[in-house]
Amino acid sequence: MNKVCLFADSKYLTKHFLDKFNKNELIIFTYNQANDDFDYICSNHQLNLFKNDGYQIVEIDSKKYFKSLVDQFNVSKIYTLKSFSKLDKLIEVFPNTIIEDDLHLISKSKEFLINANSVEFKKLTGFNYTFSGIVTLCNQLGRTINFPTANILTNPTLKIKSGVYLVKCIVDDHIVKYGMGDNWINRNNLMVFEANIFDFDKDIYSKKITFEILKYIRENKKINSLDELVELLKNDRSTCLKLLEDNYE
Repeated sequence: MNKVCLFADSKYLTKHFLDKFNKNELIIFTYNQANDDFDYICSNHQLNLFKNDGYQIVEIDSKKYFKSLVDQFNVSKIYTLKSFSKLDKLIEVFPNTIIEDDLHLISKSKEFLINANSVEFKKLTGFNYTFSGIVTLCNQLGRTINFPTANILTNPTLKIKSGVYLVKCIVDDHIVKYGMGDNWINRNNLMVFEANIFDFDKDIYSKKITFEILKYIRENKKINSLDELVELLKNDRSTCLKLLEDNYE
């Protein structure tokens, strides 16, 4: 069977674009992003969901040339995205490549992330924004006030708005819970995302955790006392639990 292929950077794949194709006839050749790079539309977690959904995805490495990939998989038609990092090289080898312009989609998606508009982000891409990290030991203040948190270190490439979110939490790719997470710079001047996971008390330090953004709750506030912090967290928890009754996915 002749195949159709798509050359793309995995970070800019979207479900709405892939839905244009018959997945049984499509091969996706991708360059993957680094684990500490959060500046993407499609995370490595989302890429694995595509694979689990039946998409054939082949990572391009330095030993795989475009022509050899096309020949190996008996490709009859070649597509690429305008955002593809090796676009000029691909066109040089295959001048008849069909180029899909995704630059506006990327720009709008990032705008939605910066403005905490998770609903419009999902409408445009077909999925929620996710990001992952290794749970790190921080100051453990949350544990002392009965709001223990799972913390990951982030960096300036994480473009989501600072503040509190309702999130889905996936631990080691299989334990799924919900929680409330805060994107902020802590008192040690570290960029972190920390989440209080609802109905969960296991030790997950050094474990991989993935956060899926569901809804923005509020902006960060200056806190003057522990009592004020506890009251604020209780309100956040109540807000999130009420939202979960609406079956956020």
